[in-house]
Amino acid sequence: MQNNHLNESEGNLAAEIGQLKQTQIYLQTIVLQAVLTGFLMFIASLYFGKHTLGILWGGFCACLNVLLILWRMNNRNVPNMDASRQLRLMYRSVLERFFIVMGLIAFGMVKLHYTPLGIMLGFVSGQFVMTITSLLKNTTYKDVNS
Repeated sequence: MQNNHLNESEGNLAAEIGQLKQTQIYLQTIVLQAVLTGFLMFIASLYFGKHTLGILWGGFCACLNVLLILWRMNNRNVPNMDASRQLRLMYRSVLERFFIVMGLIAFGMVKLHYTPLGIMLGFVSGQFVMTITSLLKNTTYKDVNS
């Protein structure tokens, strides 16, 4: 009886540690995106002053994109979810991210009059950081429990 209780508490502790490691990877990704965006802004301000705010806006769009991915991943652990519901949720998530990010990029170009080159440079660098972080940590953005 006591041995079963110990095994259960060890399993809970392992799950909590796994969740903390995953949260650490998420935070590192966001911080690295912010640092790279700041670095690109600094370089752009030295050589190409007109692209600076566009890079910031593109980096913001990339960070928001990653946050939307992470939010959906953390909300997908619903018990008794069948495959068709998971597929609908995945399509919905893709459409949400597409329209939100494209809307923000278009808003930055049309209303804020930031340069397209700056916005795309900031966005691509942010997406690059997400890929590099997962490769360096030898992990992917996946469920901790799988």
